[in-house]
Amino acid sequence: MDLSESKHKEYIERAQWIEENISNIKPFTEEDIKRITSDYNTNLGNGGFGKVYKGVLDDNRFVAVKKYIKMDSEEMFAQEVRVHSQINHKNVVRLIGYCIEKNAPMMVMEYVPNRDLDYHLHDKNSLDSLDVRLDIAIECADALGYLHSMCSPVLHGDVKPSNILLDDNFNAKITDFGISRLLSTDKTHTVNCIGSIGYMDPLYYQEGRLTPKSDVYSIGVVLRELITKKKVASLAQARAEGKGVTELLDPKIANESNMMVLVEIGKLVQECLTEDIHRRPDMCDVAGHLRMLRKFCLRQPAPLENFGWNLFPETQNEDKEQSQQGTNNVSSSLMSFPKMAGIFNRNMYKSRKKGTPLYISGKRMFTAREIKVITNNNSTIIGRGAFGNVYLGILENDRKVAVKRYIKGTEHEEDRCGKELNLPELIHKNIIQLLGFCCKLDAVILVYEFANKRLCDILHGTSNFPFPLDLRLDIAVGSAEGLAYMHSRSKPILHGDVKTTHILLDDNIVPKISGFGSSQIGEDSTWVVAADINYIDRMYIQTGLFTRKSDVYSFGVVLLELITRKRILDSKKCSLVVEYVNCYEKENSGRIMFDNEITAEENMATLEAIGILAMKCLSDNIDERPEMREVAEQLVMLKMAWKQRKGNI
Repeated sequence: MDLSESKHKEYIERAQWIEENISNIKPFTEEDIKRITSDYNTNLGNGGFGKVYKGVLDDNRFVAVKKYIKMDSEEMFAQEVRVHSQINHKNVVRLIGYCIEKNAPMMVMEYVPNRDLDYHLHDKNSLDSLDVRLDIAIECADALGYLHSMCSPVLHGDVKPSNILLDDNFNAKITDFGISRLLSTDKTHTVNCIGSIGYMDPLYYQEGRLTPKSDVYSIGVVLRELITKKKVASLAQARAEGKGVTELLDPKIANESNMMVLVEIGKLVQECLTEDIHRRPDMCDVAGHLRMLRKFCLRQPAPLENFGWNLFPETQNEDKEQSQQGTNNVSSSLMSFPKMAGIFNRNMYKSRKKGTPLYISGKRMFTAREIKVITNNNSTIIGRGAFGNVYLGILENDRKVAVKRYIKGTEHEEDRCGKELNLPELIHKNIIQLLGFCCKLDAVILVYEFANKRLCDILHGTSNFPFPLDLRLDIAVGSAEGLAYMHSRSKPILHGDVKTTHILLDDNIVPKISGFGSSQIGEDSTWVVAADINYIDRMYIQTGLFTRKSDVYSFGVVLLELITRKRILDSKKCSLVVEYVNCYEKENSGRIMFDNEITAEENMATLEAIGILAMKCLSDNIDERPEMREVAEQLVMLKMAWKQRKGNI
């Protein structure tokens, strides 16, 4: 298509970019270009559009001058200028200026000295470190995610290693926006599909429809190439020859310490390359997952049987390296918190529309900016602990949340945070719900549903909160049922730190079990429990074995606090457990220990029964302790019997 200079100007002016970008994008004349390139003296590369030359500006900055030579490339030039002029990201090659003289359409761009990713993967054979490759992948996904989230989203359309430039520090720079589209203004359907076979989304190839998920497909191919150092055609041949995936991984990075990361990258590749575009993650999801992989720096060996061809699904167009195909057929360091690595044993990223939150395994992934907004810049502290602080937050729908911030510190704190985040989803009315998380270099932030009271504050605070027996029974039953639910899962979850501080109460005084920093899936003799010494099972202290019955012991202490309203240690450091047991042995009753507020005669039988149940829970003989399910059932029966007696009085 032969466009005159006036049509070039008209095309660009329609995008209104001259007025909007005049301070950043400089117009050059053809004579200017000849001068800064020393009359096109240094050729940096050739392409289907024309050539790229090296130049030097008056301020001694090096630039790359992209000169469009073929007449049918002029429309691509105008499109590239229009799109590129609206982009400002550290991982996108910066457009410095342009020349729109009739016979010399040219772009003046930032010079990136270290060639492209394709060269380093396949010619120079560098990039020996997995960390560096992950950094490159993260930066590319970040840049593409930025393009997709612009007010007028930009679709790149030709993501591949040769369009990823690297500077001297191996920082990635996305380039070549010749076939890019502005989603809000351009047609995303075309009868002339221009792209790179092997990297091109099959849906774009087959239907001529370019979407953000087309770039996701392409970045999936790039990720696969980063960990194998093999081009798409080589992988297709290897599949045909029956080679295993582990044979294709680049030996420089396929060591035991990297294997878990490689497994996760393989899973992500699989998600990006799925033919169902609705199941592909968004580009921001890809960037987030890669960033966490990089920061977690997993160093745990993964079984090689986790690898299979399903991690590297065959692409539908991997026979050629480059083509132009016409078709009108309408028919695809949190390095600081290594204990949290299990978050990646997750379901696929859920597809989302632009502007809606990202969820991983049902948990929302908040950005640092979102946390700052919902907590009003951490303005209201509602709790403090050794791990950090808890802040009040308010979500977009006016729902209150508790924002728990773990500060980077000891391995113990990191371990507690990781356990809270990695637990399977617990859906029970008496278990506090983890709504989401935010990962930062210096902290991990967990977002929970909001419950505005703690049982310990009602029992021992200064507010003299009225606390009738029926309310105490409701709290005991609900708490026991929450713990019983945890213990009854196919893989039982042991809480590890049951105490009144970890029983929260909502506005309706419904109990919510919280504080999962010591929790564990399954019983393990090597499990070192970090819990309140006043509630911890004495048998665990003696034997080192923590079981479901250890949670039962701790709950027995909670029951004693509920019926006595006494602290676990009084001002003289006397133990409530020891005092109650001694009292019962002497008097055959706990009457003198009961809270005076609930010692009406009609309550005594129920209180005595709760006391006996508590002592069973506290038995030094683990086999004599009831299961938590039995505790919950007995409390329900006691509550029903108490209500029946109250009705008869």
